Amino acid sequence: MKKTVFTKYAFTALFSIFLISCDKDFNTVGGDIIEGENYDFIGSPYSVKAYNQRITPVQTNNLPINQLGISNDPIFGKTVANFVTQVQMATPAPTFGANIEIDSVVLSIPYSYKLLKIESSGISKFELDSINTTDPVSANDGNYKPINLKVFRNGFQLNEFDPNNLEASQKYYSNQDANFSSQIDSGVLNNSTEAKENTAFVPDAREVVKYKVKSTKDETNPNFYVMQHTRPKEKENVEKRLQPSMRLHLDKDYFKTHIIQAASSKLANNNIFKTYFKGLYFQVQDADQGTMMSLDFSKGNVVIYYKEDLIVNKTVNGVSTPVGNDRPMKEFGLIFNGAITANLFNKTENATYANAVSNPDRINGDQKLYLKGGEGSMSIIEIFTQAEIDNLKAQKVLINDASLYFTVNTSLMNLKNEPLRVYLFDVDNNKVLYDYNFDNSVNASNSKRNKFMFGGILEKKEIDDDEKKIYRIRITEHVNRILKDKQDNVRLGLVVTENINNPAYGSLQTPPSSGSWDSEAKTLKTLPVGSITSPQGTILYGSNAGADSVKFRIYYTKPN
Repeated sequence: MKKTVFTKYAFTALFSIFLISCDKDFNTVGGDIIEGENYDFIGSPYSVKAYNQRITPVQTNNLPINQLGISNDPIFGKTVANFVTQVQMATPAPTFGANIEIDSVVLSIPYSYKLLKIESSGISKFELDSINTTDPVSANDGNYKPINLKVFRNGFQLNEFDPNNLEASQKYYSNQDANFSSQIDSGVLNNSTEAKENTAFVPDAREVVKYKVKSTKDETNPNFYVMQHTRPKEKENVEKRLQPSMRLHLDKDYFKTHIIQAASSKLANNNIFKTYFKGLYFQVQDADQGTMMSLDFSKGNVVIYYKEDLIVNKTVNGVSTPVGNDRPMKEFGLIFNGAITANLFNKTENATYANAVSNPDRINGDQKLYLKGGEGSMSIIEIFTQAEIDNLKAQKVLINDASLYFTVNTSLMNLKNEPLRVYLFDVDNNKVLYDYNFDNSVNASNSKRNKFMFGGILEKKEIDDDEKKIYRIRITEHVNRILKDKQDNVRLGLVVTENINNPAYGSLQTPPSSGSWDSEAKTLKTLPVGSITSPQGTILYGSNAGADSVKFRIYYTKPN
């Protein structure tokens, strides 16, 4: 009999995994699948309450992805995102020759992209990713709204450690833009006559082509050579093809004066250099409309292309004689990788949204849940009553699956692009759930869909002849631990996420109002980095919204 019991439990567990992977709607699954008189397979809804929570200014230094641009959404309001970063010398303690002539200074930040095809000519066609706009039609056509983008030399010292506590790391927050805008240390550096590089900047999905630079004799003096840029159509003259990138030409004279001609003591090493040249500040001028970009600035750089005198000698009969002055193109790079950075936001919230996240119904739950990345908003989820927990314990059930289902309020979202994913975490203790840790599932074609068993990925489902957009999150192990008294029935936090693979957390500048928290020990102090880096938002039905309300369902086996 013991063997029979074990076999049935094993079969139930394995079969439930199959059901979980194939389940496409909310219908109760498999009431008559498990045969025999000893076990029932049951799916039941359990108590769940969900309400809004405002997110206070959040730590934004050294994020893996940063936002730059403007988002003006009629639901959530307007956000203007600026960015500041240190820069480092790719080669410290450089030595420059005489008669330096700057050819160009180019800032490059690569976009996230998808390669569509490579044509016979060698030209690659790309589609940009992580470029967000409130107009999905324009975004799909690549017709992004322009922004007025300015790059300055930063004058505010970015520190690795807190000057008041050298054992603690320095934190910078989303609401500190005034600290940087008030200490600009240059004029506008991206001062090209091309408006697309400053006052009317838009992302460009075209590849970047670097052509060969050839050395030719100076017609007025055959002993001298000059370097000439050419842009021939012949593909054999292409030196390299690069991925789509933000490319801005910066002020040549400024970089000649402050980098090339700087005292060698200021360029001795990067620690000294970062105190001297405090970095770059990217500022977006406020406007009604624009485009928001998510960029990995750590892959960016500034390259100074220059020429310097180089005496060329010719040996004749053992005698070395100067015969010419060859001026090959050289490069000096400033890199962003390893630098201290901060993302800075200026917000104007929609009144309806601001009222909803500032006045949640923590007793009955809210009808609408507003999730917004960055310094935005989240939802607090409370599952179970104590009576439900006691009842499940008394029945000694085996949990096959426990899931939360959230439905998008498509009438309010009004055909906007919903976030690909939402993320659930232990908000009382500011940590990941066990279900997240246990899920090692991988999507080889898109890493942002990893941990797909844990879920939270946007799905479309047909329910009663009506298409619904659903986020489903599995919390089976979390529920098991509650029933086995291995953890408390904590509150859960629901946020949008830019990347499910980053389990790190950033600090909140100040805890939210105490109305939703029992004690200082369980105050919301951190937020998942994936939510901090996401510019997106969505509206879900809450736990007090009728048929589309949040659902918490458990499928389990129990002895008769």
